[in-house]
Amino acid sequence: MNFYDINGNIIPISGGGKSINYSDYEKNLERVIDEDFTTSNSNFTLSNCSVSSSGLTCTGFASAKYKYIENLYGEKIAIRFTYTGTVTLGVYLSSTLAYIDTAGTLSIYTGYTQGSTLPSSPASTDSVSITSGHEYLLTLFHKGHDYSRATLRDLISGEETTLTSSYSNTRDAKALGISVFNGTATVSKLMYDAPLFSGAKLLVVGDSITWGGAVTPYSDSFASKLVTEYFSNDGTICAYGGDSITGGIKKVTELFERGHKFDYVLMALGTNVDWDRSSNWDYATQISARRTTFANFDALCESRGATLLWGAPPANPNDDLTESLEEAEADTTTKGYPSRTILRKLIIDVFGERCIRFDLATMTNGAYDSQYFADGLHTNAKGQLRQYEFAKAKFDILG
Repeated sequence: MNFYDINGNIIPISGGGKSINYSDYEKNLERVIDEDFTTSNSNFTLSNCSVSSSGLTCTGFASAKYKYIENLYGEKIAIRFTYTGTVTLGVYLSSTLAYIDTAGTLSIYTGYTQGSTLPSSPASTDSVSITSGHEYLLTLFHKGHDYSRATLRDLISGEETTLTSSYSNTRDAKALGISVFNGTATVSKLMYDAPLFSGAKLLVVGDSITWGGAVTPYSDSFASKLVTEYFSNDGTICAYGGDSITGGIKKVTELFERGHKFDYVLMALGTNVDWDRSSNWDYATQISARRTTFANFDALCESRGATLLWGAPPANPNDDLTESLEEAEADTTTKGYPSRTILRKLIIDVFGERCIRFDLATMTNGAYDSQYFADGLHTNAKGQLRQYEFAKAKFDILG
């Protein structure tokens, strides 16, 4: 099953990065959701903003942040706003911000934390002509790790300025929104891309390894190969750098709640260990709680008609393979957080035949093999190919 835009082009339904040409998408906004801020809007969390018939009035520091973490695309955002001479504002996709100041400068910042503080210096800047009282369209687009592009268009004069930054760190876009730093701005509309499908054969959820943090082009990643080659584009990828088991489960749960359906859900999480750090539980309690989490999530997927598979985290040079899951599970005295090795062994134990052994894929003779890694953590093109081969073999068995 493919998904098409109004021009008949295949819609690339992946979130960690794209392997399909989508140049037409960059040129237009046909595939975005158009949010009207002239009435109350439950999709955004507002701070120092008020809604009126004119739009969303934001007085700095003010923000309107998209609530839903399942934003699988996160590649384009645009706002229509009325400029006043004292306002500084921007729109962001994850940690990339398109920003306008009172001096008439359009900037792109990377490393933005979605708060009231700008990064120390912009990645790219250009002067713009901006007039108080005019209405503008500010657009931010990014393409994987390749580039970011900001455009400011005067909707009265038609004048347009485009600024490109050669680097984008937003392949893991997991948030989008508006930030007004100083002054007051009225935003009548916000446009952003969001999933345009009701379901797919495969959903892959993962962290920076899954979105190919050490792989160029992204088409060489195991997740991209699964979606585009094995499942013939009948799949989608939801992968964010630094994501954890808890975060991944939350994303899938939200996708189900919003009506999306999948035949298979592949979770490739566990490298970023997230035992319950709010309490100093012992090993046995931690592991028992995680078993319950896995069981509940498995039941949720089954209730939605999806088969859950889990990819064991790849090998790691710090692994201690002599650690025993059985001993840790019986340990009611040691306080703290079991290791990544124990978590991997727990995943293998829980999911059995539904576990894809990415650990074995990145080992030689039962030990971590550096030839499959770029930096000791992220698999390189050779390691990603091994991950794909192991995943393909598992899906071949499942039929």
